[in-house]
Amino acid sequence: MATGLVFSLAALLGDSMTSFIKRRLGLVSGGHAPGLDQVLESLLPLLVVQHGFDLAQSGMLGVVITFIILDLIFWRYSRPVSLAD
Repeated sequence: MATGLVFSLAALLGDSMTSFIKRRLGLVSGGHAPGLDQVLESLLPLLVVQHGFDLAQSGMLGVVITFIILDLIFWRYSRPVSLAD
């Protein structure tokens, strides 16, 4: 249970760090920054639990790349549809 909590908190911290960086870059709130949006949110939790689960760097890279690809695919369909589209 503690591992899940730490993993979740690391994901939230990664998301918060990404939001901070996006604000400094002048991106709008809720704006999409492909790559940046996904990397810290997926990589930071993996780094935090890496030693406890003996995760290889190649496996972690595969998880991050998969997360990026899936997020980019599903982001397109999660946007609100407007009449102008």
